[in-house]
This record gives sequence, C-alpha cells and structure tokens, in this order.
Amino acid sequence: MAITRGVLRHVHHNVRTGGQLDEKSVANIDSVKLGIPLVIRCTVTGASPLVIYASNCPRKLLIVDFFIHLTAAGTASDTVTLDNGTTAITDALDCNDADKVISRCTTIDDAQSTIALNGSLRIANVGSPDGIATIVCIPIA
Repeated sequence: MAITRGVLRHVHHNVRTGGQLDEKSVANIDSVKLGIPLVIRCTVTGASPLVIYASNCPRKLLIVDFFIHLTAAGTASDTVTLDNGTTAITDALDCNDADKVISRCTTIDDAQSTIALNGSLRIANVGSPDGIATIVCIPIA
C-alpha cells in the first residue's frame, strides 16, 4: 500500500498531539521505516584521524550519507574516508579540489553502515584535507 497524504497527516497528527502510532497508521505505512536523521558536523584538518565515537556511540546508528565541504584547496594526496575504527564504511572522498567544493561519498558498504551501541566511528584522513565533514545517520533500535 502506498503512503498517501492522508496517512502522513494521520501520523503527523498522532506525533504532534503526543499520541502514539496506532495499528491503522502502522498498517498503512507497510514496510517504510520512519526516522529522524541525526546530522553530525565536524571540522577536518590535518592528517590525524578524527574520532567521533571511540567505543562509546550512545545508540545504534545507520549511516546514510557522508560528504565534506572543503574550506581550503586540497592536494593530490588528500582523501577522507568514514570508518568504524577498523573497516571503511564509505569509499575514499577525493579532496584534491578547489576551496568551497563539496565531495560526497559514492558508495556506502551496507555490511558496515550500521554502528552498534557503544561502537566506533571516525573520519580517516590521508594527506591534510581541510573542510567541514557532515555525516547523516538515522538512529535505529
């Protein structure tokens, strides 16, 4: 069953008025998963990995996007990768671009994209890229 405007209005009304989703709302939504995205922004500079969570992620997260907005021109060796402390979650973002360019991941490894409760998340740098990294994730049960 498709999600209609009426179903979304019903869900919105329930959430807005402090109500709970009822069986009708859940049945109409089918298998669609609703979640409020969590956006993590951090400054990337230098060659050291930027640790966001070191075995202390406060809840389980699903990574859905990762990009960096360069604040200085990059060089040929500049890349950033989002990883779980040991294994890459995204492809390496090439930061060999001009100031103000946005580099976005083109792949997310679905086998690595879920960060467990008390898991790790970091941005691994090669070279010395400078920019504002943004990670978009959805808290999940």
